[in-house]
Amino acid sequence: MVDSRLVKQYTENTGGLIYNESDVGGFPIITAGNPYVDSDKDGMADKWETIFSFNTNDSSDGSEDADNDGYTNVEEFLNGSNPLKTITELTDWEMVNQSRIFPNPAHHQVVINNVPLGVEVAILDLHGRMLISYKVDSKNTEINLRPFPAGLYMIKVGTCVQKLRIE
Repeated sequence: MVDSRLVKQYTENTGGLIYNESDVGGFPIITAGNPYVDSDKDGMADKWETIFSFNTNDSSDGSEDADNDGYTNVEEFLNGSNPLKTITELTDWEMVNQSRIFPNPAHHQVVINNVPLGVEVAILDLHGRMLISYKVDSKNTEINLRPFPAGLYMIKVGTCVQKLRIE
């Protein structure tokens, strides 16, 4: 609701100052999600730690940098990137579930392949605000990017978030 209002105001150049939340329909209702299991409370899901052979009972591995690329393991988890492989370019990212996005940079559409059915896909601005979201109904998913102006965005596939440049 909020995101669609903001996108509409942005594209139509009709935004204005908000003096009270009631000016825009009040605060949105945000439903609670289901947290992932994190036995050692280091911010990384046990399932993810197991995939990359980290210790699910050692909280110190979150602040380590397994591939020495300047990103801590917990940052790699939050980015959905592989903590054992240094990422050298934007198109070289890898998600835990092996989904791929291409092309990146994108022009009018982007394709994500190997996406499990029912997974949520979202385009976010750089502040993490959701601009559009939907459930995947096909293993290879095409996203129309024409409504978005050129710039940097993030794309979220399930719990993995990656950078996306629209030209």
